[in-house]
Amino acid sequence: MGGALPPRFREWVLHDLTVRTWRVPAVVRSLVQMAPRGAGGAVPAVRGPGCGSWAGAGRDGTVGMIYAVAFAEAAAEHRVRKAGYPSGTAQAVRDELGAGAREAAAARYAARWRAGPPSDRSTPRSSG
Repeated sequence: MGGALPPRFREWVLHDLTVRTWRVPAVVRSLVQMAPRGAGGAVPAVRGPGCGSWAGAGRDGTVGMIYAVAFAEAAAEHRVRKAGYPSGTAQAVRDELGAGAREAAAARYAARWRAGPPSDRSTPRSSG
């Protein structure tokens, strides 16, 4: 866990961390990395007072996932650097790929909320 992939997978690493759904594999990767810890917390629950062990394992898993999600972008950049790309490459590629969608959303927002007085829009108002 945590080692670099061979150089022949360099392009795949960048693709994996720049697709639209890149966070899903990042969460799954974190779950896999935390599974041995969760299993270790479950063993005492079988042999001793289970409530505290299960609660501790659940707490550890929850805190671990909060950190995994909070630092997902930094972890992605670290994986990209290990693959041989300069720092910031994954974010730059994601920004470039999502630029059209952001511009379209900004245009829709401007048309809806920045388009002058509402007299030209016919929106029914509820009385009451």
